[in-house]
Amino acid sequence: MEKEKVSSEGTALRQRAEAQYNPNHTAEAVPMTEGDAQRLIYELKLHQIELEMVNEELIQTRDAVQAGLDRYTDLYDFAPTGYFSLDRNGKVLQVNLRGASLLGVERSRLSKRVLSLFISPADRPVFTSFLEQVFTSGSKAVCEVTLGGEDTTFLRRKFSGNQALKDPSQCVVRIEGLVVDDGQECRLVMEDISERKKIENTLLFLAQRGWEASGEAFFRALARYLAETLDMDYVCIDQLEGELQVAKTVAVFFDGNFEDNVVYTLKDTPCGDVVGKPVCIFPRDVRHLFPQDTVLQELGAESYLGTTLWSTSGQPIGLIAVIGRKPLTSTKLAESILELVAARAAGELERSQAEREKEHLQEQLHQAQKMESVGRLAGGVAHDFNNSLGVILGHTEMALASTPLEQPAYHDLQEILKATQYSAGLTRQLLAFARKQTAVPRVVDLNGNIENMLHMIRRLIGEDVKLVWEPAPEALYVHMDPIQIDQIMANLITNARDAIDNVTGTGKNVGTVKIKTSSIFCERTYVLTDPDFSAGEYTRLEISDNGSGMDHDTISHIFEPFYTTKEIGKGTGLGLAMVYGIVKQNNGFIQVSSEVDKGANFQIYLPRVDADVVPAPAALVVETQRGNGEVVLMVEDEESLLELCADFLEDQGYQVMAMHSPLEALRLVQARSGEINLLITDVVMPEMNGQVLAGNVRAIQPDLNCLFMSGYTADVIAQNGVLPDGTYFIQKPFLLSDLAGKVREALEKA
Repeated sequence: MEKEKVSSEGTALRQRAEAQYNPNHTAEAVPMTEGDAQRLIYELKLHQIELEMVNEELIQTRDAVQAGLDRYTDLYDFAPTGYFSLDRNGKVLQVNLRGASLLGVERSRLSKRVLSLFISPADRPVFTSFLEQVFTSGSKAVCEVTLGGEDTTFLRRKFSGNQALKDPSQCVVRIEGLVVDDGQECRLVMEDISERKKIENTLLFLAQRGWEASGEAFFRALARYLAETLDMDYVCIDQLEGELQVAKTVAVFFDGNFEDNVVYTLKDTPCGDVVGKPVCIFPRDVRHLFPQDTVLQELGAESYLGTTLWSTSGQPIGLIAVIGRKPLTSTKLAESILELVAARAAGELERSQAEREKEHLQEQLHQAQKMESVGRLAGGVAHDFNNSLGVILGHTEMALASTPLEQPAYHDLQEILKATQYSAGLTRQLLAFARKQTAVPRVVDLNGNIENMLHMIRRLIGEDVKLVWEPAPEALYVHMDPIQIDQIMANLITNARDAIDNVTGTGKNVGTVKIKTSSIFCERTYVLTDPDFSAGEYTRLEISDNGSGMDHDTISHIFEPFYTTKEIGKGTGLGLAMVYGIVKQNNGFIQVSSEVDKGANFQIYLPRVDADVVPAPAALVVETQRGNGEVVLMVEDEESLLELCADFLEDQGYQVMAMHSPLEALRLVQARSGEINLLITDVVMPEMNGQVLAGNVRAIQPDLNCLFMSGYTADVIAQNGVLPDGTYFIQKPFLLSDLAGKVREALEKA
């Protein structure tokens, strides 16, 4: 009430003051007292204070509104998406900074410009249709278009001023529009989806190429795709070799073209840092980080990214390397794309490797089957052929013994003997190839055996060829027939000498033949080179030369019988076939590497025998050849050979019981047990083989010694055609004098 009273009095005072101040006022002026003046001043001061408070509130409200407006402007201008306001003609009424940046034009230059001019020509019809839909339907609409294009370059230069903005070329945007202001204006939201589209396109590419292409075609397509998508200059896809130290490219894309595949070492290259890592990125200065990488230096490389390709078992099998001449800007996008393609590329690389491995194994199997077929044929023919050669040899030898030297027939008989022995040698080579040659193995010091041959080898290669002998420092023992070692050496050394002579064709070319032995433990990695391989300790015999070498096609045929690259009359094509057969017969394997004009290298792996095994002493030569009336039972199904040998042994002082049937021989032993001093038997016979016959005879007469003879064992005497140590054996065809020595040796040891 007091306040109302003061206010009422103040109003009256103001009226009285106004009447005195306004001379035209008709009201009767009432004189103002000093108290009235004091009250009026007080009232005016209160009013002034009220006005100041209202003004302060207005200022605060204005500042708050401005701050909100500034925040809105910042959000509008620096939003991650572009905002546009367009009139019905598609002209820009308003745009934020992000929208101008997407177009690559300064914002102040965009007012009243038609937005469609900054869209690629191919997508302008799409954008025009989109605007019509927005204005006519009044509902929200969406489209995707690509900004930029060749014909927008002029516009960008004209509207950009001096400001350097991003080139929008190939920038894919998603535009969402809505009409406002009674249909006279529309608002657009523009979002850069270039990276998302590249990810989607990568997935689409992988899906399509997964069905359409494989192998080299897929890797080439992938290399091109990565170069174009990531805007890089050099892409290579590699498979890893040599314990992950060497890479062999399967596709190389460089400056828009495909390059030839190469092999390179990973040392001192960024690829060496990639192996074993998901993704490795050098966004800039890569050539300065790896100054010894010649590819980076020649390319002028600035950026690099790579990823490892992993097998399904988790082992690194390859890598992808992408190189550019300018710094890498979007590392996240590049990493995402590499991660996407790596799994598909690794799967294709593993599949391709499996296919190559399968083809290689199939080729090996086909080769083994072909060689086994020829081997069976050779072994079957050799049995009958050796019997015939034995008859020829025996009768020729007997005829020579009874023919005087001065007789013309003596020379003819010698030629027959030479031809027969040569034929016997061919047969032995066939048997060696067929792995049917009967061997009498023992523990042999390989180094010592080779050293004993060095004098012969030097004479074999000639004075113009240098011989290098590098034995292992320790003794290397193998369990095999030493004669077979001689055969291996003779054939490989002869081939090396001929390869050196063929370099110039003069036969006088200076070259080098190297013989080296070593001990090695072979692991599973050798399985791919030989289907019969088993892991373990091996003795390696290596013979190499610097001769004419061989191409890949020749290498694939060198172990085939009768295959030769020599002139007619200078080679039978059985030498390397025999080497192959001997190595296989002794549970070993052989590897060959060669290039034309770069020599050849043969590596023979033979199972190693423990060093504490003492080699068996050589058998003493029995000087006495004639018999002392001993009873010999001889069993041979070839009657002509049986008759020849029986007559000869009888002339040598033996009592011979000749039988062509194993069953009849067994009945004879049962009837005359204890009277027989020696059993001589062929190995392969009808009714019963020689090994079974010997076992049955020994069941009746345990102390009876046996002498086996054969040109073909067919794994009868022992597995793989190898006789146990201490077995008496004579190889068909044989000289009668050799037969006499073997018979005497067996009887003396009985």
